Amino acid sequence: MEVKSVLKQTITLLQKDELLETTVFDGTVTPSTSEQKDIDLLVFCLNNVLNMVATEYVPILEEKEIVTLSGSFLTSVIGSNLLEIKKIEDESGLSHNFKLVGNNVETDKGILTVTYSVLPEKIDITSTLSNLNGKISERILSYGTATEFLFVTSEFNEAAIWENRFKSSLETACRKTSEIKMPRRRWL
Repeated sequence: MEVKSVLKQTITLLQKDELLETTVFDGTVTPSTSEQKDIDLLVFCLNNVLNMVATEYVPILEEKEIVTLSGSFLTSVIGSNLLEIKKIEDESGLSHNFKLVGNNVETDKGILTVTYSVLPEKIDITSTLSNLNGKISERILSYGTATEFLFVTSEFNEAAIWENRFKSSLETACRKTSEIKMPRRRWL
């Protein structure tokens, strides 16, 4: 999913079609200062939406194999954008208890696989979005970006409308779908 395509949908939702005619979006017009500010603001708002989605709705999960001889390791070994450690397993798939003490993770010795959630990397207009687990569509991100943009530009009534659409779309996308099992009928 391309950042430009999400922003194009957002611009269409906001009815700011003059931004689509700029060279940033493969148009022919050089963006004015105010148009460039709007484009930069849209990218900023999309970054905010991605952070919100990753922390509240669809965590971005990663795994890393760590060898520990002492039974502890620093969180910096995992990475700088660590949000939360979800689980630690050994080579055979057994879960291990762990305790976070400051920047140190205390657990058992051995070769361990750490599953953790991260904050998304900061994006720019040329970035590609790839780690949203297939649940979050361009349309949902566009709704969220439009909401943030309208809040920042103090258009609160309009922002509330888009926020409702954004939240309901997120809830629908994150809803767990499971098979409905009916009890078997009995003959009397």
